[in-house]
Amino acid sequence: MDIHAIVLAAGKGSRFLPVTSEYHKSLFPLLGESILHRLLSTLIDSGIESLTVAVGWLAEQIEHHLRSLNLQKNVQLALVEDYEIGPLKTFASTVERCSETPILTCPADLLAEKRLTTAFIRNQGTSDALVNIAVDTTATTGTSVYTEGEGRVVSLTPSGRGDYWGRSAMLLGVDKRFLRHAQSALEDGRTRVAQAIEHAISQGEIIRGIAVTGDWFDLDSPESLIRCMKYLFDTTKAVEKSDVYLTSGDVFEVGQQIEFPSGTVVQKNVTLTGPVYIGKRCHISSGTRLGPYVDLENNTRLGSGTTLVDCLAFGNADIGDGINEKQAIICGDKILRGRVS
Repeated sequence: MDIHAIVLAAGKGSRFLPVTSEYHKSLFPLLGESILHRLLSTLIDSGIESLTVAVGWLAEQIEHHLRSLNLQKNVQLALVEDYEIGPLKTFASTVERCSETPILTCPADLLAEKRLTTAFIRNQGTSDALVNIAVDTTATTGTSVYTEGEGRVVSLTPSGRGDYWGRSAMLLGVDKRFLRHAQSALEDGRTRVAQAIEHAISQGEIIRGIAVTGDWFDLDSPESLIRCMKYLFDTTKAVEKSDVYLTSGDVFEVGQQIEFPSGTVVQKNVTLTGPVYIGKRCHISSGTRLGPYVDLENNTRLGSGTTLVDCLAFGNADIGDGINEKQAIICGDKILRGRVS
């Protein structure tokens, strides 16, 4: 069965302000690859043949980024001018332009294992539901899902109906007939897709949960982004695009300055404690201590005597002398701090 995917990438990412005032959240890099690229690659590897990326805020950045990728699939852009109304408006406006084929939809800030997305997509062909919701029965974050017999969803809130089953893993499979419920919810002033699902439930429509297993991350806060970065470090053995990649447990003491062909310079008396990723054209000044869990993307500059732990730096990050940061996201001259257990 051919399934068309819609990726919702129109929002401002307000929890990452002020970084997202100039840099779209879906384009944040992790170990050399943007969040959006990782998501699209996972969907394509899971069997999706055509995709639409719904854009609004900083749409030109996403358009430029997609042109730079070699996805070898049909990827279209859908500009949603009134995206600020909310994700439900972005969803409805984009679905309205799609053909009658079944639709898979998810936000652009989702990172999920291929086995999770593949299993969910496979189940779309056998479902009788207007909407299918991927449900992780072990998750502690995400929208709660309450069901009755045979996985029929009866509520997304603790209303007293049904039994708690798990949390939404941010993947939905929808029939285009669901559009009328989305439009009705919008007319009632609703802004979230979950509220349109509640509307469909109230009208007696069949909504089903499909149990999924596998790791996934909703990258909606600095904490979740750092947690995902650490997960990728722990599950990635090698990265082709890096000048330096150390895995967990590796320690590299730099006694004399090293210059890489890409332009990266690591000065003397630098200690790298893995896992550490250093991209192209970076400058690491003397006396710096990096790691564990430090991701320095292309064109990052670190001043002398800097110490970073559990940090992501990108967007031409420029970090001054003697800076000590832990659990931080650094973009240009802006720093967001998280608290990750």
